[in-house]
Amino acid sequence: MKMRIGITDRDTEFLNRFGNAMTGRYKDVEILSFPTLKAAKTAADESLLDLLLIDGKTCINHSASIPASCKVAVLTDEKGANSDYSLPAVCRYQSVEEWYTVLCGFCRQSEEALAVRGGAGEPPQDLQGTVCLFISGADGDCALSAAAAFCRFLSEKGFSRLATLEPCFESGEAIWWAAEPLIKRSELVSLCLYDWNYDKVVIPVLNAKQVVLVTDGRKESNEKISKLLHDLPRITGQTKAEILEKTALLYNGFSPQSGELLKNDEVSKLGGLDCERNKKAAFEKLVIRCMRK
Repeated sequence: MKMRIGITDRDTEFLNRFGNAMTGRYKDVEILSFPTLKAAKTAADESLLDLLLIDGKTCINHSASIPASCKVAVLTDEKGANSDYSLPAVCRYQSVEEWYTVLCGFCRQSEEALAVRGGAGEPPQDLQGTVCLFISGADGDCALSAAAAFCRFLSEKGFSRLATLEPCFESGEAIWWAAEPLIKRSELVSLCLYDWNYDKVVIPVLNAKQVVLVTDGRKESNEKISKLLHDLPRITGQTKAEILEKTALLYNGFSPQSGELLKNDEVSKLGGLDCERNKKAAFEKLVIRCMRK
């Protein structure tokens, strides 16, 4: 039996991405979008909805008239945020697996049912590949060459089924859906982002096992990395400690004449790729981080 989820949101891009992501992965989820709360209420009155998600920026004064058979929650931009309308709050920026768990919870699905259903015959635990996300503070080649070099290093160490993905998509959800087929077939996927904005960063960062921030040491590159480190907790809804636990800094293309070390004592340092000895040491540290539980 499908979970019928209604959404009233002015952000049409989010509506499209959310609907495609959930229904593309989970065959027991049906997403229905409504232009107004009145239209959503009509569907709820006719028992067509199990859960209604409402954008916190829109008027929800009439939500009290929605029948009790339909659960109601408010979409927020941050995890842990409270609803101003005495309704449960749900952060819109979550991984697909997290969203599925949330939907099952609202629709009164037991843990046993969740484990059995798994969505489209592809439960999340089947995704065995480890994702290492490389984000560039400099030009694109800075991170892409580091991601490719890491895969070569792993291959030399006996790892098999490796993949490097250079995504050029408009959203984080699209990036992740492109990566998932590789994740299912690979032990490790090096995912590279360089032409990024915060909308693209959220989903990959939430799902990656490790995040490697790559800089060449130039002032503009270091400033970009510093800003991203500062903003990641806010835009992902994770704590600073959670972000630092999965994040490390890597230097690629560093020149003493044009660059300087990033002044940040909190983020882990992998080292640089300026010579084979340093590259080996940096990647050995990264392997340990990727493989730890």
